[in-house]
Amino acid sequence: FHGEKFVAWKDIRRPLLFWIVIGRAQAVSLIEQCQKNGQSLLGRHLFEFFRLEAAIPWSGNELTEKDIILEGNFDEAVARNKGCYPGQEVVERIFTYGQVNRKLQRVTLWGDSDLDSSKPLLFFADSKEVGELVSWMEDPRDEKIKTGLMFVKKEFWSSQHEWKSTLGVRAKLK
Repeated sequence: FHGEKFVAWKDIRRPLLFWIVIGRAQAVSLIEQCQKNGQSLLGRHLFEFFRLEAAIPWSGNELTEKDIILEGNFDEAVARNKGCYPGQEVVERIFTYGQVNRKLQRVTLWGDSDLDSSKPLLFFADSKEVGELVSWMEDPRDEKIKTGLMFVKKEFWSSQHEWKSTLGVRAKLK
């Protein structure tokens, strides 16, 4: 942007959804330029909602250095014919011999309990652990419903049942 310093975030799977962090002085010019080009601008809250709706994990937040890239549903983002990179052997073994044991999946949440977004929340089907909710955002169209990302264990990847947390919050794959 005109030689100015800024931070951009973009997912190659959804090129129309991206985030830019720039200084206030440059923002006015950028907003005017975007509006002139017919582009829509979202505030942080709506951006986060649409990011979760699209099941795009934020690196360092939902997907950390402790997670395998394939757990974040980035199978198509792995260039298998490239040279060495950290974790390549693990990732290639998974492609060759099996699957990961959990995947970050989009879920719908509802219930009366207040959620603390700073703490992961476990969900269960009967007494079996289903997964761990790592982020969520209220739906701007209905405050009773939330959209979130949850690491779901393999045996529940195609479940149509709802799950319950220890706080009474309910979840279902979206």
